[in-house]
Amino acid sequence: LVQKVIALPVALIGTSVADAFHSRIAMYAREDPQRIGKFFARTTVGLLLVGIVPTLVLVLWGGTLFGFVFGKQWAMAGTLAAAIAPWFLSQFVVSPLSRLILVLQGQEFKLIYDGVCIAGIVAVFVVAKLHGLPLVPTVWALSLANTFAYVVYFLVLLHVLRNRTPQPAGSEVLPMQA
Repeated sequence: LVQKVIALPVALIGTSVADAFHSRIAMYAREDPQRIGKFFARTTVGLLLVGIVPTLVLVLWGGTLFGFVFGKQWAMAGTLAAAIAPWFLSQFVVSPLSRLILVLQGQEFKLIYDGVCIAGIVAVFVVAKLHGLPLVPTVWALSLANTFAYVVYFLVLLHVLRNRTPQPAGSEVLPMQA
């Protein structure tokens, strides 16, 4: 239920935004590279603004909301939805922006995110197993680890944006003549 209520809308909206972002960022890379940074920032802020309200509603009232809408037996699903809401917000914002990696050919930098993500997930499960953590704290820890991984991915995207954005034609710096 949590998957369908949260992940499906995130995936549908995120994929649509990602496709539009990809085509626009590719066009800017070819025709007007100076616009890439502003478009990236505008898209980031827009996605954050769209996602923050549902995230806050879930974090603050997820258990109550699920219990009211789906019945009391689903209140725990709402508690779990509250726990994963920050993770899905970070995914909602960063995943569409990740198309920048493809357009600016920075795929090798994605390995940083992949490593952080895998290490975080493994660490959460090892700690949960060793300390006998119950379900809800384990899911919160998993959510925070994945949220952190998406923050790292966003920083990777900023690095690629700063270092791989094409320079406008005619702006090359010529070496000094002796």
